[in-house]
Amino acid sequence: PSATNAMATGYTNGYEFPTQFYQEVPLSYGASGGFPEKAFFARKPRRRMNIVSMGLALFVPWVIFTAVFAVMSFIVHWQSPQVASAICWFVFFVVLAIGWQAVDSMRNGDRDEVGANWYIFTFLSGFLAWSLGMTAGGANFSRNMKPFYDVSSLNSYPAVDPSQVKGPQLMDAGRMVFKPGS
Repeated sequence: PSATNAMATGYTNGYEFPTQFYQEVPLSYGASGGFPEKAFFARKPRRRMNIVSMGLALFVPWVIFTAVFAVMSFIVHWQSPQVASAICWFVFFVVLAIGWQAVDSMRNGDRDEVGANWYIFTFLSGFLAWSLGMTAGGANFSRNMKPFYDVSSLNSYPAVDPSQVKGPQLMDAGRMVFKPGS
């Protein structure tokens, strides 16, 4: 009798032992349980990747660092430090809003979704970018840019004759060029 006929009748190969008494269907002759349900090299299901969240997580901290560093380093900080600090605090509140969104997504049970992880990463990297922008921008301003702006705001005297001009007349000089032969 064939194997399909034996399975249909409940008997195998002429023996009087019905297949209904087996715990599981026999897989093949001499098999010790067959193959495992999940093979070692089996493909795992793909995780869904959110391209928009990945792009925001890449570019938002970069923009935060660049904006805060530029405001703390350049002429805005020199001309009006209050405006520079207001801009930086506004950016900090944007970072806090991203953090609030991350906390809210975790509270709502979206922890397993792709978006919640990107909110958390964007908040942490945005906070790091803001901190580094404030620190590095302030250091750059005090070491490099403030002395430059201070000197560039002073007057320039292109032809100074030391025999005719006294020192107190040139107290606001940032740059002086002396006459040839003086």
